[in-house]
Amino acid sequence: SLSNGATCTVDVYFAPTTSGIIKGTLTIADNAFFNSPLVVNLQGTATGLTITPNPLAFGVVMDGSPATLSVTVTGSTTYAATSATLSGDTTDYSIASNTCTGHVTTSCAIGITFNPGTVGLHKATLAIHDSDPTSAQLVPITGTGCVSGCSSAYETFTPSSITFPPETIKLTSANTKVTFTNNNSTSLTITKPVATAGFKLNTTGLSAPICSITASTVVAAGGTCSFNVTFSPTVSGTTNGTVKTTFPNDGHGDTSLMMNVSGVGVPVSFTPNPIAFKPQLLNTASTNTKVTFKNVGTATLTLTGLTPSPSNYTINYTGISSGGCNTVTTLAANAMCTFNVAFNPGATLGSIPGTVTANFSGDPNGVTQDVANVTGTGTAVKITGGLAFGTVTPGGTSKILSVTVTNEGSTAVTFSTPTITGTAAAQYSVVGYAVGPPAYSTCLAPGLMLAQTKTCTVSVQFTSPAGSAGAANPADLNIFDSDPASPQVVVASGKD
Repeated sequence: SLSNGATCTVDVYFAPTTSGIIKGTLTIADNAFFNSPLVVNLQGTATGLTITPNPLAFGVVMDGSPATLSVTVTGSTTYAATSATLSGDTTDYSIASNTCTGHVTTSCAIGITFNPGTVGLHKATLAIHDSDPTSAQLVPITGTGCVSGCSSAYETFTPSSITFPPETIKLTSANTKVTFTNNNSTSLTITKPVATAGFKLNTTGLSAPICSITASTVVAAGGTCSFNVTFSPTVSGTTNGTVKTTFPNDGHGDTSLMMNVSGVGVPVSFTPNPIAFKPQLLNTASTNTKVTFKNVGTATLTLTGLTPSPSNYTINYTGISSGGCNTVTTLAANAMCTFNVAFNPGATLGSIPGTVTANFSGDPNGVTQDVANVTGTGTAVKITGGLAFGTVTPGGTSKILSVTVTNEGSTAVTFSTPTITGTAAAQYSVVGYAVGPPAYSTCLAPGLMLAQTKTCTVSVQFTSPAGSAGAANPADLNIFDSDPASPQVVVASGKD
């Protein structure tokens, strides 16, 4: 079912079984008053040929040292008298050989030579002319000219170096993805990359092609592979290191590639970090979030200050009767103190990133500062009321409750279709707009723009399932609107 202005998607795939132009239709039946059914015309052209590689990548070729690569065409077809032509850069590229002539039932090959006369990227296109309905088939060609002394460009790491943000000792940073690129005109077998002490490698979350961190990897000409690097400091202070891979002589005298990595280990920690606040109504202060500051190193430290930024964040010690960082400033190894952080967005809507900076002394390696990240969002949408349905008679009995939405900001708020998610979502449904009485889901009135100080409602129906006496039936109502804190989430519960 689609409400007014809503959309849905149908994916159509073309999987031909014969070559040539193939036409079809997609028919969508619906209950629309006009233009039903909707008919979409389809057309695709099927080929009986495969071309490999496509595109053709030469990588980096030294000026005056031409390289030749071939594309292979597989499949039955009859080639034109001039079966292969080049366009684009025809000065640096030329056709070196061509066995694609006459009628071919299996495969043939076309050789291309790249002889760069200038430094930089050169592009061309190979067009293959034949009797296949997709003629002419186009093969993009790329290559980079390089002068003597540019051998470092034949293999690259991206990024070329990594400086990690400060990381608590004995912990591990987030992953930084590194991509190895083989700019040679032939494949290259690289050994597993190796990191020096304080840095670790993994391939978590990466998609192919991946550089193995346990064995060798074959990287195709012009190809890439990737791996992750993390920083795992064991001592405070700056740690410098490298990540290195080796390979057979690449023809340009290079047998290894190395990148520099560095990071600063800090002997303290914040818990939690980051410090995340729920969306907060404009010009109102949040409840306090208690934060623990700990010395995780071996030397005694002296805490000299805690500074929040920007001014939307403040530090206080309400409810902290002992162990507060305002009274406990000398911290032996593994000692800790606590403080509160509060958030007030003021008149600012949307995300307000911030920090809490701790300054301290006593670290033998000269580290004097650590930073905790703070996040909060200012919202103009105030939700009152709740969806605690209590006990509802089992056997399909229904009950409706509503929450009230108030716009506390100066900009009108618009709404889109709410959803219900969670374990027992099937027991709940959003009641459609009705003027009443009673009035239901007035936030969903067509074209509604909720002005400042105005209110509307979102109504939910709970149907008690038979045979689940005493169950909590939890779910979440997600209210989607134009406010930066969207969606607002209201917890629903009901028992039979």
